[in-house]
Amino acid sequence: MTYPDPVFVGGTGGSGAPSVGRLVGGHSRYAEVPVPARFHAVPGGLPGFLDGAVSAGELVRRVRTAWLRWTDETGRQLGLESFVDEETLDAALEQFERESGEDPLRAARGLVRALFDPVAERARKPSWVETTPACALTAPALMRMFPEMRLIHCVRDGRDVAADVGRQVEGFDFDRALAWWVNRVRQIDRQISRLPDGRAFMLRIEDLVRDPEATWRRLLDFLVLDEEPAMRERLEEELEVVRAGTGIWRDGLSGDEAERITTLYEERLAQLAEVGVWWAAQLGDGDFSDPLSAPQGNGSVPFELSDAYEGAVTLPYTLDEVEGAKHMLVTFAGLTLEAAGPPVEMRKRVGSLRAHRMFIGADRHIYFGPDQTLAGARTAIALIMREAKRLGVAEQNIITFGISAASLAALYIGLKVRAGRIFAGAPPIRAAGWVLKLERAAAPSAEAARVRRELLERTGVGGDPEAALFYDRVVWRAAQRATHEADLHLFASPDDLVVRDAEWFQDVLRDHPTLTCHLEIQDYGAHSWAKLPFFAYMQRTLLPELGSYS
Repeated sequence: MTYPDPVFVGGTGGSGAPSVGRLVGGHSRYAEVPVPARFHAVPGGLPGFLDGAVSAGELVRRVRTAWLRWTDETGRQLGLESFVDEETLDAALEQFERESGEDPLRAARGLVRALFDPVAERARKPSWVETTPACALTAPALMRMFPEMRLIHCVRDGRDVAADVGRQVEGFDFDRALAWWVNRVRQIDRQISRLPDGRAFMLRIEDLVRDPEATWRRLLDFLVLDEEPAMRERLEEELEVVRAGTGIWRDGLSGDEAERITTLYEERLAQLAEVGVWWAAQLGDGDFSDPLSAPQGNGSVPFELSDAYEGAVTLPYTLDEVEGAKHMLVTFAGLTLEAAGPPVEMRKRVGSLRAHRMFIGADRHIYFGPDQTLAGARTAIALIMREAKRLGVAEQNIITFGISAASLAALYIGLKVRAGRIFAGAPPIRAAGWVLKLERAAAPSAEAARVRRELLERTGVGGDPEAALFYDRVVWRAAQRATHEADLHLFASPDDLVVRDAEWFQDVLRDHPTLTCHLEIQDYGAHSWAKLPFFAYMQRTLLPELGSYS
């Protein structure tokens, strides 16, 4: 089994990274680097060196001065000298300078290893955990140095962070500290969105108090660890620390001042949501039952905060804006067993229709999983609603479309965003039955057989009646709950087995008060031949209303 090596814990300053680092350091795999080392994570350290903004000589100078010895807000003497002896430091820096010109990445990695690995060796542990808050801010650089690393991104109520910062930093009143927190949250969210799948886990520090066992279990699962007695002991200790720091922003405030701060804070959270930091809205005083979610910006790479719904997923997407367009076409990735990028190959399928075009990639659970949590679908819904609002596209002018497996996302997500038009080509609407049919069918190749086996295992439809019922009815339930007016266009062939699903769906929606379901039957033959005639039908249907930009 492959374990994360190493583990970094970060966030904005004051977000609880040291407490989480101590928890991880209680395991027999990870030794806790005793103080935040800084040099490897702050922008002016190794990340700046790797980007060419900091020279090797300047970095060595900073290590020997700013990061060798410093004092925290309590007056404690901290820095590298607290755990690295002079001989080891001198040798490591000399090696770094020798290698920096020839291979900067190897030199950077070697410097970190030379200073941190002895911590693990002294503790007789195979790896280490480090808790400089800036680890979250420069996560992509850490990933370059350590491809097997994992990041725990700690988030905390911004009012408590601002209260801490305001008390510790001279000249920072609460309002200024809160503004600093907002800016840092935006910077961190932008950087973490660049990480590949499964490399970061967002831990809301208050969850350790509200639901410690579930939060603890998710953290252990992310790190591929079994609980050990020492970790449990540390958990009880750190819970007291977290409890003591929760709600401190209220200390000494009048009712009026507390109300002013809460109003200001809610405004700042709304601003963060507007720029795409969706999980920030859940750091307020509302319902904490929903998972954290952080959809990323246009054109960024796939990133999954957690493989479980509790951590949510972030989806890659590309948006082509068309001047003067009043509609937005949205499509989705098709059948995949891994996270997939935006399906930009669909550009040629929509021709010159005058509409913005949004291409949304998929998480490895294809929008509807894991465990029927709809994690990817929820993120896609948030992305579409955000971009439609930004572009001034009305709900009824959103048009979702997809073919085969992607048609399920087009139907479900389209219904949830209240799209005015939905086009579903060769749609396997009763998905569980379709997966089971695939299992019984003669496999045309070993790869196709592997895909079928993997789908059965991930969805659970082969052995779990409740899972099968969920996948068979997920689109139907969304339609039954729809209250907006929309036209659903289904497309199938008499020789395609999905035609039965299309006919069934049209029949169950016949008396729906607001949805109109059209079924276009064309003799394109087998399922795999649906693509060209489906897109020709969609263009013919939409062209009179949307027009062409050519």
